[in-house]
Amino acid sequence: MRKTRKALPYWFWAIYTIATQKTGLSAMELYRQLHFGSYQTAWTWLHKIRMAMVNPNRIQLRGEVEVDETYIYKGQKRGRSLLGRKVLVVCAVEARETMEGRIASGRVQLRAIPSASAPHLHSFIIDHVEKGSTIRTDGWHGYEGISQYGYTHIPETLERPVEASKKFPRVHRVFANLQAWLLGTHRYVSKKHLQNYLNEYAFRFNTRYNPMEAFNYVLQIAVLTQARPYKEFTKVKRPYYINPNKMAPLMEN
Repeated sequence: MRKTRKALPYWFWAIYTIATQKTGLSAMELYRQLHFGSYQTAWTWLHKIRMAMVNPNRIQLRGEVEVDETYIYKGQKRGRSLLGRKVLVVCAVEARETMEGRIASGRVQLRAIPSASAPHLHSFIIDHVEKGSTIRTDGWHGYEGISQYGYTHIPETLERPVEASKKFPRVHRVFANLQAWLLGTHRYVSKKHLQNYLNEYAFRFNTRYNPMEAFNYVLQIAVLTQARPYKEFTKVKRPYYINPNKMAPLMEN
């Protein structure tokens, strides 16, 4: 919020709407609703708010965790087509037992990675999953050796690719909903900023049972987030977007 021309109530309204609305807002919709002078301002506000959706000291995933990767299609500027360029994204989802005794999805973490090689997959798991947890993956060789870092690794070989959604239902449900959200709300997402959108989706998923508290979470983290002007989002080749690996009790996102 530092050095912005709009009064604080505009920021509070934007944060509240973005944090509590199920599908969030696109930059164009924020531009229309707040009557900004330019689309650039709305776009910058959204990226600033997304930066405050990630607690840099959040608690890692724990227990039984499904991990898999897929290609996410970013769409095209001329519509919601699945013909756009694709980016490899890895996802980890907790499997939690509910009070009714069924297994449901817990928290989720996502990361855009350059390849499905062991260094990138291992780094993601180490950063986001607590040591001692059980990691369930398919038989891809990139996951081999993860047990040496203190995890119980259960690989399952898939005879056909279609079996992935049945054996790993939680992580593939996240992929399907993520793709629908990116194409439905934002229509086009660049590779350069994709991680910031993934962080927003993870925040929405992890606070889905308590959307009103999501507003307070963003305000808490915003106080600790360093101000970033528009040029720091656009002039560097690939701006740094938070992908934390520490644990702290502020929030479980």
